[in-house]
Amino acid sequence: NPYVVNMYEDYLVSEEYRPSFEAGSDYLFTNIEEGAIGRALTYETALDLCRRLRRRVGFHWTWHWLRHTHISECIAQGY
Repeated sequence: NPYVVNMYEDYLVSEEYRPSFEAGSDYLFTNIEEGAIGRALTYETALDLCRRLRRRVGFHWTWHWLRHTHISECIAQGY
């Protein structure tokens, strides 16, 4: 879904993600608010975030969809 992809791109360049980026994190979804900034989200935190984002965008999706979207984009670009 292009809307979800656009939200993800906006997240990566947002001020919200900056602390994680500056921490040199290799993780995509990281702790950005408190504790160990830049560390991977816990499973429970990722599920909670997914639930909140589903309500915000108004349709059901999963983190696994993002994986498939990324792989499809890579194939389409010849990687």
